[in-house]
Amino acid sequence: MAWLSFSRLSQLCENPAGRIPWLGTFFALGPGIGLYLWANYVSAPDILIVSLAWVLAGTGLVLGGTRGLRLLLLPACFLVFAIPLPVVLVNHWIWPMQLWTGKAAVWVLGLGGMNPLLHGDIIHTSERTFQVIETCSGLRTVETLIMASVLTHTSSFAVVSRLYSSWPQHPSSEFRSTSRG
Repeated sequence: MAWLSFSRLSQLCENPAGRIPWLGTFFALGPGIGLYLWANYVSAPDILIVSLAWVLAGTGLVLGGTRGLRLLLLPACFLVFAIPLPVVLVNHWIWPMQLWTGKAAVWVLGLGGMNPLLHGDIIHTSERTFQVIETCSGLRTVETLIMASVLTHTSSFAVVSRLYSSWPQHPSSEFRSTSRG
């Protein structure tokens, strides 16, 4: 998140918004500061993450106008991945993932010449019994892969757009643009 924000900071400082209205500053940063105070009062770190995202987006709006908001909106939205998932959703998703991990483990053990049996999330071999526990379901791996794909997409998109902007134009497009003028 810090890398996303700081990599866009130079673009934000190139074109500042100019005069910053006080009312706009209040509406851009006020809710984030209010959420921060409330999160500290009730000791809720998930609300603290939302307040940080709001303040980050508000700072972009105050410093760079709508262009600044667009620049810092991705890092602010990226903070959604830091919010802990509700326990009800985690329990709903983990059980099928545990079953899938058990099936994959039985398949790999079968490739190794063993004859395992799968009963729910319990794997029986001729010598031992194993259980696929909640932390081995793969949920954290999925979250990490989604975050990595977002970072890869944004960084590769930036590289491609820089390459495209420096790419020489086709001579026929220059001819068409000059012949109309």
